[in-house]
Amino acid sequence: MHEANDDAWSPRPSDVSSYPSSSYASDADDELDDKMSRAGTSELDESTIGSEGGRNSPSPSVYSYHSSVDGGIMLREIHGRTFNNTSEHYMLPADVTEHSRLDLQHELLNKIRGGLFYVPRAVKKALAAREGSQPSILDIGSGSGSWVIEMGRQFPHAEVVGLDLAPANLSSYRKFMDEVVEILRPGGVYLTVEGDMQLHDENRNPLPLINEGEPGFTYTVRIFYAILEAMRARGPGIDTYPKIYGWLQDQGTVWESVGQKMVYIPLGAWDHDASPKDRKMAELMGQDIVSLIPSVRPMLLSYGWFDETVDKWSTGAQEEIKSLKNKFHIRWYFTWAIKPGRAT
Repeated sequence: MHEANDDAWSPRPSDVSSYPSSSYASDADDELDDKMSRAGTSELDESTIGSEGGRNSPSPSVYSYHSSVDGGIMLREIHGRTFNNTSEHYMLPADVTEHSRLDLQHELLNKIRGGLFYVPRAVKKALAAREGSQPSILDIGSGSGSWVIEMGRQFPHAEVVGLDLAPANLSSYRKFMDEVVEILRPGGVYLTVEGDMQLHDENRNPLPLINEGEPGFTYTVRIFYAILEAMRARGPGIDTYPKIYGWLQDQGTVWESVGQKMVYIPLGAWDHDASPKDRKMAELMGQDIVSLIPSVRPMLLSYGWFDETVDKWSTGAQEEIKSLKNKFHIRWYFTWAIKPGRAT
């Protein structure tokens, strides 16, 4: 999983832009590189992707949330969990339990990257303090806010904006990428991170769907396919993220350089030969998915699966992950693009 966390964001000129887009919600705090649509989780840093919208306004564009007034408008309850009421596409909860999971996922992503972002030289250059202008960070799909808060601490001189779900949600990721080019300042950086809902085996090969009663059946694979099916029914966003690197390349010389790193993390610490660091990441990955399963229950029920079926799959998958029965991997996509020119 932001990282553009699959949440959607709306721009203004900036130095770093992060888009989390992950269905794990994708580090919903989704690090610096998440996409802009919460079906998949991303963070957008305005100095890496940054924007300056609203800076010429005589007064700040700030909205103050009042829980007693706005709670009934912005939030809704679905099958016992609280959801953001501004999007029909993103179907993961917006409650304390889910935010705790996203904080755990944020810890995992930091361990994978060795920090808050890849390409640290470009990011630090884009966000360096300078005379005459303030560097900016825009995080799209900020989820629990962990990533954007840590970015603010690391770059206290920068303007930091975190956006999560908003009424105007992303409809075309490819079109959004053209807008990213427009709002990023020279030398700016665009970062995304996304977790793949396609499980992979011990040898990193995609796992096919096997129905219950057939040889090789696992509850973990079954519920992952059910999640994918339910997400696809709400829009094509979940299948967008593997295409981002190719789209960046297709954009051509608007970028000085583009890059991608795919990382396979074991779903649980089943690899006893792994280093202590890798075992810790595997443990966090297992905890993340065990916590994700209850979060997707309302979406699966809303899609039409019976309570008994969802609960059976959920319990079985959680038990498999905790017991390290299956040697599966989760694949993460980390993508970045650097705009030509010098930060101004």
